[in-house]
Amino acid sequence: MNGDHLLAVFEKIDERVEKDRFNPTLFDEFLAPFNEYITSFDNTVAETCKKNADSSPPYLLISGGLSGIQNTVYTISSKGALKTLRARSFLLELLCEHICYELVTFALQDYNRYKNHVVFSGGGSFCLLLPNTKSLRSFLPEFMNALNHWCLQEFSARLYVVCQYAELEGNELSGNAFVSKWKKLQTDLRQSRAQKFSNDIAALFSDSFLEKIKPRQFLNEQECQICHRDDIDLKKEPMYVNIDGRFKKIDSPTDTPEGGVVFHQLCYQLFRFGKHLGALNENTVLYRFTNPVQDQDYLSLPGIKENHNGYEQTFIYYVLSDKELKGEFSWTVNNPVKNKALFLYGGYGNRVSDLPESIQTIEREQGADDEDTASLHGLAAVSCGASLIGCLRMDVDNLGHIFQTTISSLQDLSQLSKLTNLFFKVYLNRICQKNLVGDQHPFTVLPEEKFDRNRGRYASVIYSGGDDLFLVGAWNDIAEVAFDIQKQFALYSGLGISAGITLHRADYPLYQMAIVSQDAELEAKRYLPFDANEKAPAKNKIALFYTPYLKYTRKILNDRARSDIEKGKQNYTDKLIYVLDWQDDTVSDIVKRFVALRKKQDKDNNDHTANANRIDLIISHGFLYKLFRLAETWWSKNTLYVPEFIYLVGNLRRKADKALHDDIDQLQKRIFDFPVLRNPQKHRPIRSLHLALTWIELLQRKKGETNE
Repeated sequence: MNGDHLLAVFEKIDERVEKDRFNPTLFDEFLAPFNEYITSFDNTVAETCKKNADSSPPYLLISGGLSGIQNTVYTISSKGALKTLRARSFLLELLCEHICYELVTFALQDYNRYKNHVVFSGGGSFCLLLPNTKSLRSFLPEFMNALNHWCLQEFSARLYVVCQYAELEGNELSGNAFVSKWKKLQTDLRQSRAQKFSNDIAALFSDSFLEKIKPRQFLNEQECQICHRDDIDLKKEPMYVNIDGRFKKIDSPTDTPEGGVVFHQLCYQLFRFGKHLGALNENTVLYRFTNPVQDQDYLSLPGIKENHNGYEQTFIYYVLSDKELKGEFSWTVNNPVKNKALFLYGGYGNRVSDLPESIQTIEREQGADDEDTASLHGLAAVSCGASLIGCLRMDVDNLGHIFQTTISSLQDLSQLSKLTNLFFKVYLNRICQKNLVGDQHPFTVLPEEKFDRNRGRYASVIYSGGDDLFLVGAWNDIAEVAFDIQKQFALYSGLGISAGITLHRADYPLYQMAIVSQDAELEAKRYLPFDANEKAPAKNKIALFYTPYLKYTRKILNDRARSDIEKGKQNYTDKLIYVLDWQDDTVSDIVKRFVALRKKQDKDNNDHTANANRIDLIISHGFLYKLFRLAETWWSKNTLYVPEFIYLVGNLRRKADKALHDDIDQLQKRIFDFPVLRNPQKHRPIRSLHLALTWIELLQRKKGETNE
C-alpha cells in the first residue's frame, strides 16, 4: 500500500475528497509496513468460503457492533479514572477482536491462516465474510446470547452486542447487488439495536434484576467505588480493596479499611490491566489463554463450547506482555509482522515517569509508581497556566453516509475501514508524539523557548478507532493537538473532521466531561451561520472552549437581532462565534500576538519545564477583563467602543518597553483591522475575541488561581 493506492481508494469512494489538501504520498513510509493488513482481503477469501460452504448461497456476510459504548466506558468514578478508562476502552476493542477470532476459528479452525476473512474490526464494529454453513448459522446466535448475557450481568444492560448476517451469491460481492445487501444488513442491525436483550426478557423483568437496578442508598463499602455496582454477592464474586496501590481481597464490606477503594472483580482486572497500557512498545504482544494465567494481569471475555446439551459458557483470558508467553494464540500490537495477526490500539498516554519531577512526587504520594498512567490531576498540573483538563472529541464528517451510499464492494469496505482505523489507532500516536509528515510542524501558540518539541503532548487517548476519538490531557496541549490531527487527516484522506473542545477541573466527574465534550463535537457538526445561504451545516469545524452558556447566549443574541431587524432597528446577527473553520486562524493569531508581549524574565527562561508553569505577560488580568467587557458591549448594545479600546492599548504602549511597541501596534491592528461599524458581519476578530482572550487568560493564570 502506498500513497497512490490510498489516493485511488478515497477518490473511488467519495467524490468530495478535497484534492488541494490531500497528499497521501506523504504517508508512504508509514503505510508500507501495513501493506499486508490493508490488502489482505482478496479473491482467495471468496474461494475459501465457496470451498467450505455446505449451504447455498455459499457466502455469509456477518456484520455487528457494540451498542452503549459511551455508557459502558465513561460512567465510572474519577478514582483511578484514566487507568480504568483506558482499560475499559481497550476491553471493547478487544471484544470485537475476540468475536472475530471465535467466528473465524469456529468456521475455518485456523485463525492465523484465515484472518483475512475479517473485513474489518475496530471502532466498536466488525464485519466478516465466512462460508455459509448450517453449524455456523446455529453457533452465531448461541455465541451472541452468551456475550449479551455477560453484558447484562456485568454492565447492567448498558452494553449490548448486535450481530446480523446476510447470505450472498458470488455475484453479490460487488456492484449494485452488494450495495443492496449491505444496506439491508445495516437496517437489520439498527432494528437489533432497538430490540436489545430481546432474548433475555425474562431476566430483564426478573425480581433479582429489578432489585439490582432499583435506586437505593448504600454506604461506599457496599458497592464498587469505580463503576458503582451494588449487587455483588461476596459469596459468589470476590471484591478487592486498594490501599495506596496495594490490593487485598475482602470477605465482607465491613473489612474495608478507612480510605480504601473497593473494586469488584472486573474493575479490579481493569485497574490492574490498565497499568500495562502505559508501557506498550514494539515488542508488546497480546496473548490468548483458555485458562486463568498465574502471576499475570488479564482480562476475561466470554465464549462458548459444545457439550452433550448443546453449548455451555466458558471464559477466555487475554494478557499483554513484552515477554514471550506460551499462549494458544497471539497478536502483535501496532507492529506489523509478516504472517502474524495484528491488533491495532490507539494507546498514546503519559506515564507518571513522563511528568516533571515535582509532579511525579505528588503522583507517588497518591500510591502511583513510575509505570502507572498519569492521573487527571497530574495532567492538569503540567498544563501551561491554569490547572485544567481539556477534553477533545473528534468525528469524521459523513463517513457513515459514505459507507451506506458509495461503497460498491467488499474490498472497498475493507480498505476504507482499515485505512481509517490505521489513522486513528496507529498514526494518531505519532501525532501526539509531535511526529508529523510533510513540512508541517506541531501547532503551538507558545514561543519557541517554551515549546519543547522533544517531548510528546501531555495527553491520554481514552478512545480512538473507526472514525472518532476522545482525548483528555493538559488543556493547552489538547487545544493545540486538535489542529495537528485535523491537518494530518486532511493530508491523509482529504475528508472533513469535526471537533469539540471543553475545559474542566480535574475533579469534575469524568462522565460529565464526556457528555459536554460530545455536545461540543455535535455543535461543530450542526453549526450553521445565522444568515447563511446554505440549508445544511458545512461541518469540518471546531467548537473551541465550548460551554452550554455560549450556545445559549448566541441564541438569545440572534433572536434579539432578528426581532430588532423585523422592527426596523439596527442590529447584527452572529455577533458571538465559538465554532470556527479549521482554516480560520483569527483566534490563534491574536493569541500569538498577545504571547509576544511577554516580560523580559519570561523570555529569558529557557527551562522547558516552564510549560508546567505559565506565560508571564506585561498585561494584567484587569486589562483582559476590560477587553472582555468591550466584546460583551458589542454583543448587548450593538456598539464597539473603539475609543476606549484605543485608550487601553495606548496606555499599555506608554507603560511598555519600546522594544514591544511594534508588537502592541500589530495587536491593535489585528483586533480592529478596519471600520467595524461599516461591516460588522465580516469582522471576525471582535466576534471571536472572547475565545482568544480566554486562551491567553488561561495561559498566564498562576497555579491554584481561579476565575472566581
